[in-house]
Amino acid sequence: MLKSFSKESNWKLIFFIFLKLVLLFIFSSQYNRDLFYPFLTSISLESLNPWQFYLENNLNPDSFPYHGLMLLILAPFAFIGELIGGAYLLKIPLFLSDLIIFFILLRLFPEKHKNILLFYFLNPIIIYATYIHSQLDIIPTALIFISVYQLTQENLRKSAIFFGLAMATKLHVIIAFPLILFYLFKNLVSKVLLFMV
Repeated sequence: MLKSFSKESNWKLIFFIFLKLVLLFIFSSQYNRDLFYPFLTSISLESLNPWQFYLENNLNPDSFPYHGLMLLILAPFAFIGELIGGAYLLKIPLFLSDLIIFFILLRLFPEKHKNILLFYFLNPIIIYATYIHSQLDIIPTALIFISVYQLTQENLRKSAIFFGLAMATKLHVIIAFPLILFYLFKNLVSKVLLFMV
């Protein structure tokens, strides 16, 4: 599966991925069941804007405290979940985001794959928040990771696009912006100095 992993580590990784999928289907939270899922399934041809629908029907529009892109990411899974009767499908983007972060960390630090597996992929806080409590914050976090990875590959436009997408899911990721600016400044100054020498 991964070049930096041994065959034994590959089997462990497959087992842990399977375990996370089991947790995804077993657990749900009140947030997912009573707030996110009903909000997302309130979208219809008559009312494409669920925030407006909630306001007009005296419901709490804060049931989904995220931005429009988060709605676009999750709505198809809510729609499929409504057809087959499974609110747990909302957690599939969370699982995919978790995998994205894991694989980006492996690309950034290939020699640290055992530490990444242990301290990130098996992190009980991430497992609880994502797979049991159903918090959605791992989605903007994955987009930030993609942005940072593109930055390290000197794909500034792609990095900026993914940073914008992260902010379009939840604005709290703006806290990473000064760090990105510092990274850009540090690297651009060094390149200018090298060019001048």
